[in-house]
Order: sequence, then C-alpha cells, then structure tokens
Amino acid sequence: MGQRYTVRFRSPPENKAEVQADQKAFLDYLQQHHINVTVRYKFTNIMNGMSVQLVPTPSNSTMDQQQHLDAISGMINQDGDIMFDQGNLVDDSLARHRPAMFLTQTLQNCPYIDQYWPGKRYARPNVIRYAPAPHTFNRTGTAPVYYIDPGSPNLKYAHAMTEVDRAKRAGWTGNGIKVGILDSGIDYNHPSLGGCFGEGCLVQYGYDLVGDDYTELNDPIPDSDPHDSCDGHGTHVAGILAANDTFKGFEGVAPGVTLGVWRIFGCHGDTDDDIILAAADMAVSAGMDVINLSLGGGVSAWAEDALAVALSAMADRGIIVVVAQGNEGRDGIARTPSPAIGEHVIAVGSVDNASKFNHLLRVYHHGRELASYEYVLIDGSHYDLDETNTELTTLVTERKEKNISATIIEDENDTGCHPIIEDVQNKVVLVKGGECDLGQKALEVQNAGGSGVLIYNTADLDNADSVDMDTQRYSLVQIPVISLSGQDGAALLRHYYGMKANSMTSKMTLNFVAEKKTKKMVKKMFSTWGPDPELHLKPDIVGVGGSMYSTFPMEMGAYTTMSGTSMATPYISGCVALLMQATKEHSPISIIRHLLNSAEPIHSHDGFNLESMARQGAGLVQIYDSILASSNVTPYKIPLNDTEHFQLLTQLVIENTSNATKKYQLEHLPAMAISGYDFRKSAVPLRRGQYQSTNGSVYFEPETITLGRQEKKNVTVRFEQPSLSELTYDKHGDIISPLVYGGFLQLRQIPMNGDKSRLAPALHVPYYGVLGNQRDLPIFDTVQGYPYIGHEYGTPIHLDKSHILPSIIPTYNFEKDEKLHLFIRLGSPTALLKCELIKSSDNQVMGYVSRFQNAWVPRNDNSLSNHHYTIHWDGQVALDFRSSLSSSQVELKGSLSSIPIKTYPADPGVYRLRLSALKIFGRTDKSEDWETWDSFEFGILG
Repeated sequence: MGQRYTVRFRSPPENKAEVQADQKAFLDYLQQHHINVTVRYKFTNIMNGMSVQLVPTPSNSTMDQQQHLDAISGMINQDGDIMFDQGNLVDDSLARHRPAMFLTQTLQNCPYIDQYWPGKRYARPNVIRYAPAPHTFNRTGTAPVYYIDPGSPNLKYAHAMTEVDRAKRAGWTGNGIKVGILDSGIDYNHPSLGGCFGEGCLVQYGYDLVGDDYTELNDPIPDSDPHDSCDGHGTHVAGILAANDTFKGFEGVAPGVTLGVWRIFGCHGDTDDDIILAAADMAVSAGMDVINLSLGGGVSAWAEDALAVALSAMADRGIIVVVAQGNEGRDGIARTPSPAIGEHVIAVGSVDNASKFNHLLRVYHHGRELASYEYVLIDGSHYDLDETNTELTTLVTERKEKNISATIIEDENDTGCHPIIEDVQNKVVLVKGGECDLGQKALEVQNAGGSGVLIYNTADLDNADSVDMDTQRYSLVQIPVISLSGQDGAALLRHYYGMKANSMTSKMTLNFVAEKKTKKMVKKMFSTWGPDPELHLKPDIVGVGGSMYSTFPMEMGAYTTMSGTSMATPYISGCVALLMQATKEHSPISIIRHLLNSAEPIHSHDGFNLESMARQGAGLVQIYDSILASSNVTPYKIPLNDTEHFQLLTQLVIENTSNATKKYQLEHLPAMAISGYDFRKSAVPLRRGQYQSTNGSVYFEPETITLGRQEKKNVTVRFEQPSLSELTYDKHGDIISPLVYGGFLQLRQIPMNGDKSRLAPALHVPYYGVLGNQRDLPIFDTVQGYPYIGHEYGTPIHLDKSHILPSIIPTYNFEKDEKLHLFIRLGSPTALLKCELIKSSDNQVMGYVSRFQNAWVPRNDNSLSNHHYTIHWDGQVALDFRSSLSSSQVELKGSLSSIPIKTYPADPGVYRLRLSALKIFGRTDKSEDWETWDSFEFGILG
C-alpha cells in the first residue's frame, strides 16, 4: 500500500464552487505530472480537502518503499509555525520516480493548497471491560461458556452525581438534538436502543466506513449498515448517551435525542485518521448538532495534528465536538493526545460512578477470610476459575522490610517472563507487571501448569489495570489473566509471606465474587493527564466514566460494565444535548462556558484538597446548574503559562443575564500542585507525579461586585506565582521538577438586604500555570543513556575511550545493506527534531540523515509501545534543500515528517551524528533554544 496524505485546500467549505475547483485543480495537477493516486475520501463539510494514497508503479515501487516514512519538508519560523521554502521549478523526474517527494512541490506550485499531513493510525479505544473481550465470542453470536456477571444498572447513581436526574425531572431529554457517534458501530436491534435503524427510530442516520474485516492494514469495505455485533464499544457508548431501557430500568443521559452512528473500526485492529475525518464529514452532512468521539489514545502532543485541526475547525463553525481525554494516566503529566488537544474541542476526563459493581478477590487461610481486593479481568482472557479452593502461589521473592514497596523488587523471576521452574501446578500465580507483555506471562504460567495469573502493577499503586491481550499471538492461552493494583498486590504478598512465617502451611485459597458497592466520587487514575506542551488546559471537564453499566450487542450478552473516558465522553455529549434543548443555545463557545462555569471542583484522594487542574480541568459536570445559570464568566479558563511567560493580570467579564440585581463575592480556591518529573532519574515524566500543597496568590479588584439586570462588569484579577523556594533542587542547584499549580476563581452569590433566599450556585473559572520554564525541560533522556548508537535490537555500542585510533571505531558498509541503528528517547515533545551528518576532520555539516527530520514529535513514556524511537539509517544523506530554492515561503502547519528533495550516499570517511531538538517555546534562530547531542565517531566504508 502506498503512502497516504490528507490535503487541505485554502477555500472554506462553505463555498462549494471553490471547493470543487480546488479539488479538481489538484487532481489535474497530479495527472499532468503522471502521479498516480487513489482518492480515498473527499471532504466538503468539515474542511475543504481530500485524502489521497500514492499508487506504487513498477518504476517507482522500490523508491516509494524506501520513502515510506517520508512526508513534507519544512522548517519552523520564529513564531513556531512550520514554513516551507517555495520554489518555482517542477522536477518531472522526481514526479516519475519519487512521487512522495514530488507531492512536496505541490505546495510550491499550487497556491490553493493550505497544508497537508502524512496519514496516521489511531488505536481502538482502550477501556476496562468487566466481561470477556469481544473476540472471545464467535461470529455466530454464541457466548463463551464462562461469562462474568455484567453488573447491574447504575446510571441513576451517575445521574445523581451530575444533576442529570434533576434535568430529567424538569422535562429535558435532549429532544430535537442530533448526536453523531463515531465509533465501532451500534447494535440498533437492541430494544433499549430503539430496535430499528432509519426514519422514526432512535438511530436514524449512519454508515459503515470499514466493514467487519478491516484492520487498517487492508482496504475498507464500506456499506450503509453501521451494525456492530463483534466489538460492542459503540453500543455501550450509545446506551450511556441515549438508552431507554424499560426492562432493566435505566435511562441514558439524553434518551430524547436522535442518533447517527458512523462505524470507523472493524472487528479487530485500528483505524486511519482519514476514515475518522470522512465519518465526521458524513455526520456534518447529516445535520448532527453534536459529534461524540470516544477516542483518546492518539500519541500526538501537539494541536497541529490533522485530526485536531479538522475537529477544531468544525467547532469554530458551530458544531459541538466532544472527545475522550484518554486513559493513559499512567504515562505521567503533559500527555494530552490528539484530537483532545484541539481548540474548542471538549476534552473529557473521568470519575468513577458512585455505585460500582466490583469483582472481588477474597483471600482465605484455613477457612478464615484475610482480605478482599478488587480485580479486573484482562481483555482477551478466559474466565474459568473455580469459585472456591483455588490455591495461591507467587514468583515474587520475600523481603524482610515491612513497607509496601519492599515486595516490589527487581528480579527477573518476579515477572513471569521466563520458563517457570517453581511448583505452580493448579495454582493461581501472582507476578509483577512489566518486562514482557501479558500474553507471554500467561503462557509461561500455563505451560508450568498454573490455573491463572494475578498481575499487579508496580507503577500504579491505586488502580488495577486492564489492557487488551493479543489473543491472535497468544491464542494458546486458556487460563484467566487478572489484574490487581500495586497496593493490593503488595498487600497480598504480605499476607502470603506472613502466613508462611507463622504457620506450618502457607496455603491460601481465593474466591472470585461480584458485588455492588457504593462509594464517593473518585478521579480515575487512567484518565490522561494534561496539559499539552504549550500549556493549554486539558481536560476541559469531567464526566462519569468509571464502572458504567450499559447496553452491549445482543449477540454478546446485551449488557456489560466498562470503564474509561470513552464512557465519560457520551455522558458529556448527553449533557450537551440537554443543555442545547433547554437553552436553545448552539454556539460551541457558549455551551463550553455554561458547562465549565457550573462544573463542581473535585477533591483529591485525601478528601480535603482540590485535585490538580491537570487532572480535572473545570471539574465534574453539573448540568442542571448549567441550564439554570443566570450569570456567566468570561474567560471560562485561564492559562497563566510558565514563569518565563507568566500572565500577571486577567480581566474577568461577569454578566448577569437575569432580570434581578445580584451581588457576588470573588474568592480563590487553590488546588493541589503536581511535581511530575525527577530529572535525576529520567527526563520522561514520572508515572505517578508527586502532590504538593503549593499554590500562588490571587487578588481581585474589586472583591465584591453588584450587577443590575442584564448588566456586565469587569473585574481585574492579579496572580502571583508560588515562590521558587517551593521547588526542589539537586546538589548542583538545578530544578528536579517544575510544578503545575492552579485552582479556581469562585464567584459566589451573597444575599442583598439580608435576603438569603434563591441564592444561585457558585460559578467557577479554573486557572493553572507552571512554576519553572517549559523551555528548560530536557528533551533527550540522557540520564537513561539516550540517545545512543547500538546494535539492531537495542544493545548500546560502547567504545573503549582509552583508545583513539580510527581502527577501533564502528564501521558501516551501507553498500552491503548494513544499517546504523540510532535509539532516541524524548522526555519532552519537540516541534522539530533533526539529525545532521558531521565530518569529523573539519566539523563540516554534510547534510541531513535521510528520512529522519521530524516536526511535532511527541514525547516517549514508560510503556513498552512508546518507550523510545529507533532510526535504522541506510547511509543516505539529504542536502540542505533551502539553499537551492527561492527564499519566499508559504505557511505549512501540520503533523509532519521531513522529506528531502534529493538524497545521496554518504562518502567514505569518519563522521559523527548530531541530533538537535527545538525546545518548547524555542526559536529556530537562537542556538540556545536547541538541545543537541553528538555521537561518537564512526566510519563509513566505500
């Protein structure tokens, strides 16, 4: 398959004649220069654009494969925008042999092109499922033998938390509002979802863009039926939003809405960004008022991503876009992905439902219950544990220390990643997470005769984890794989070794049960932390997404419980529908202001301090207060930026939209600060940041304000950052971690003339900032030894520094298809990353490493899939193309990778590689704004 690009043209989508002219001109231009492309989609509603895929031909297929990672050449101007040098000549030879490169020249010769991006894949939503994964059901719809109780209806508890119950009692159901769901499809035959598809049904609109067998590696097979019987995610989302279930006795948030469903995922695998864009384009064409996209797993850390740009443009044209913040909370702070990072896109975090249906692991010793722990069944795992008399054992070595972390040690046998020699026959085996994937652990335990696997997550002490297990790769795994939190896993170990020390036998048995439990609202750790590199506040707001019981395809059991921001997103979409019906307001800016002004600040674990702004945004939605609010505050969120760019003063505009005079008191509610790094150990954020009771000062002028009917007034707010003494420094006087701090500005109505009746709920405006400078964040994770040149599978090459003879340096013969392997780990994202070839004899820059220079690069994290980047260099070097082109420039924004105009093989000699990364808020013309790294010397043979 050829490389894919999304192209955006300059004419606005409202001007249909210009849209057609732009798109025709582009295709005519490609045809004129003999570039074969397949037009995958044309976009005429969300933007003026199209998605094209290059068609390899016999004469250029080899070159296209070599250029698979190539995209658009660019630089960044002083304002941080990607700029491309415009030339006047078209290289027809390039058009014939390297069409991926030739596409770059269309920017120079086609003034109607605004920007374009290389294609990007998006992973299917990662949620916690409380039932077997969809692929454990066969295609005939038969349920597996073992099936976990899916729970019981609990949406009414969520509705009480968010005032949805009060809104419904007032008669608002979302009637007249159209909500489009872009997801895995829907089982519209479900009686709780209308039982039909088409006019007169709950689900009146929709389309399947992919087909059951689509896996992003093959071609979609679309059809007009968005039915889903093999995944269930979209059906579950739809139930939270709009179910009307008389049999089970629960309702979604807005059962009066009209739904459209566009299927963007097949039964397995991921999807492409242009498929999502095409679905959004169809939804806009169908007249949707709200778009729900429960997709938060993108790794892009920049607002310049294609999907973020397109959805932001939709919001600017009056369509409400609600997107999941993501479930990557264990990847540390500043992890907001695309498309959630989009401006005026509502990014949604998650809290647990007050009523939670728990699956509990009860632990017994000699018939006496010792403890119980909440567990999660890993997706793809079978559930066939005997409910009683299941014996426990562990691979984790005993430690004498009594603290929790004492049992979390570095021992290769703890993880279950190697053949097991211990006696685990017919026992459940407790192992640590990490080192290898879940399927391998399960396979090792199963091969040793174990009956099940308990995995505890040492990186997250508070939460059980759940991710998909690759059942195709590990199809032989037939034992259950269950997850515990790090805290519970460590506690279970203490019980195990405590019994072993005090008893003739350490035999402990396990009982797996399910029961309903009601508890206070808790912010889920899996919600992805904000903000983004440029300190935009995300998430915007929080919905209820933990332990949500909802609809599921009829063939798969009809109901199940799931957790994730995927579930919180339709909850907010439903709230938006209630708000739009009740207020007749359709402006995205007004809707967001209503929601954020009236949201309820969330407390942290201790129940006293407010949660960090980087986790809760404006807080938990309170939809009844949003509907009835008769005052509002602008702006609805305030970024103070970092120390270098600190915003000292802000003007609040407070408006009284009622016909009564009101008096308000302005107050400051500080929230917990978060220290997200430890630069002594790594440049990558900590999995679990450290809370600090650190906050700045806020002053209002005036502190009280009286507003007459329909009156507006301004209030000046002056902010002071926390003291730099609040930061922690190492022995060299360097900051160990900046602090993300913040809180709420509270507008509390106070009585006039002693009348305390009819006081409205307080309004809030979240603010946040960083103590420290984003520009000072390290880019390369040098503490962990990166970057480095290594062997193919990652082992670093170490030189004997006592010798300097050229004969002992590594050498590469690229003519014999050898590769130089470069490993890079980024602790912070960078707007531009480049790699130069330096001649050692005179330090001359010979050019750029081919297929490497990248723009808008996200940071790495501690996951196996995004731990570091690897470049396998083939010796090709690109000249600095700017020297041979015109000095005029056209603006080019987007998620880009550089492609050289011409490349050549590096000459034999001795060289170094130089990596350069632009710091956050950096300028390309300032050398101090670049972080650089030079490799050791190496030889290129002729």
